[in-house]
Amino acid sequence: MKALVQNTPPRTIVSAGVRSTFAEWAATWGKVNGKECKYVPMPKEEFEKFLPGPIGDDLYNSFLFLTEFGQSGGDPEVKSMQDIGVDMDEVMNVEKYIRSQDWSVVF
Repeated sequence: MKALVQNTPPRTIVSAGVRSTFAEWAATWGKVNGKECKYVPMPKEEFEKFLPGPIGDDLYNSFLFLTEFGQSGGDPEVKSMQDIGVDMDEVMNVEKYIRSQDWSVVF
């Protein structure tokens, strides 16, 4: 919040600690858990077999949007937390998040 208040408005800021692709996220998850893990894009019809209904539809469309436009929606004016001076050592990143979770239900 301090970084937001100290910066000149108007600003649009992506609050993600690290901008990771789905492939990077999967690779980090695999590394942390000692498992092989990779992101595999698939056609919508195939995805719906795993997660049918409106939730699956929304999630699939989110994957498409993020893959095409990224977290900033393709807007070059969007700032990252690093851009506004946030100490990234204080922010939860993907690896810290993955390490903080109990993944035993997955195995």
